Amino acid sequence: MVSPHMGSLPTDNHNHRTGSHLMDSHRPHMGNHHGGCSHHSMDSRPRSDGPLPVVLAIIVGTLILACGGCFAAIFLVTFNSPPAIVAKQYYNAIKSQDYARAYSYLDPNNEITFGGRSQQITQQAFTQAAQAYDATKGKVSDFSITSVDLNYSDTGNTGHVTVRVTRNGNAYEVHLELRQEGNDWKIISFDDL
Repeated sequence: MVSPHMGSLPTDNHNHRTGSHLMDSHRPHMGNHHGGCSHHSMDSRPRSDGPLPVVLAIIVGTLILACGGCFAAIFLVTFNSPPAIVAKQYYNAIKSQDYARAYSYLDPNNEITFGGRSQQITQQAFTQAAQAYDATKGKVSDFSITSVDLNYSDTGNTGHVTVRVTRNGNAYEVHLELRQEGNDWKIISFDDL
C-alpha cells in the first residue's frame, strides 16, 4: 500500500505499524527508513555532555545551602547574643512590672539617658519612673527585638538593640545600648522605656 504523503512504505505488516517507527528485529536502525521522508527518530533521550553539568549543579546547590545556612546561623547568633538576651530579660521584667529585676540589667555606675536627660539612676528612681510610665502610657503588652548590632573591640564590647514595644495597642521603638562588664552585659543607655 502506498501513501501519497509518506512515499512508499514497506508492505510487511508484521514488522511495520502505520505511524510507528518500530523497526523489525532483523534490520539495524539507520535513521530515516521511509525512503526520503523526514521523520525524527524515537530515540529522544537527552544528550549527556558528561558529568560536568551534574557536578556543577551539585556545587551550586551546595553553595546555596551553605550561604543560606551561614545567614541563618548569623541571624540566630545575633538575635540570641548576650545583648539581645539581656534586652529580652529586661523587657520581660518591665512587662511583668518587676522593676527591681529590670533595674538589675542596668549599669548603676553610669549615667542613664532617659527622656533626653542624663542622670545617675537609682533603683528607687527607676521604679518610680517605670510606674509613672505604666500609668500614663499603659503596661507593656508585647515587645520584640527588631535589630541587634554588636561591636567587639579591644576597648570594650558593646551592643545596640532595638526593641519594638507595645503599650495600649501603640507600638514604638526603644534603642538600648549595652556594654560587656566582665561576664555580664549591662544596659548603659536607653531612649525610652
